[in-house]
Amino acid sequence: MRVNRTRQRRGSITPLMLLSIMMLLLFAGLAIDFTYVRTTEFELKNATDAAAHAALVELRRSGDTTRAREMALAMAELNEAGGVPVHLSDEDVSFGEWDYNTGNFEASSAVVNGVRVRASRTAASIDGPVSLFVGPLFGHSASAVAETAVGAYRSRDIMFSLDISTSMIQEMNDAVDALVGFAEYTQGNFDLMK
Repeated sequence: MRVNRTRQRRGSITPLMLLSIMMLLLFAGLAIDFTYVRTTEFELKNATDAAAHAALVELRRSGDTTRAREMALAMAELNEAGGVPVHLSDEDVSFGEWDYNTGNFEASSAVVNGVRVRASRTAASIDGPVSLFVGPLFGHSASAVAETAVGAYRSRDIMFSLDISTSMIQEMNDAVDALVGFAEYTQGNFDLMK
């Protein structure tokens, strides 16, 4: 008597296909979680860069760190990270000296030529950590992310040299008038010197 082997194998591929589909969906979910966290990091970086730049512009314009901090806080809130506005505290914005030679920021320096802005999505932050979609299956329901940006300016000195010999007296008077006009123009248009 002949046994139909095809009939005995019917449905044996179904569990394997279900397992494969579940694994594929799991890896797709992990990829979505990873991409979401990385996107939130990039959004935080953009927010800190914008906040540091806004604070630096205000610091150069007015020299007032309080107003510069307010600008940084306001600019950060105009940006989103993970679907919520970026909220900074006063401690997240610090002023100090950026050393161009070493590439270090010293917050406690008497010289103020830079600003550092830190933004985070952690358990201790206002907005909390970034929620994950598939992570809870592995015991991780959220991920902490943080970014820092530093903005600094370098002062520039301008020196003019004039020939004061008697043969150049008329040209010197014209040059002095031009220098006075230049100084008045740059003082009134401070943005040109930034």
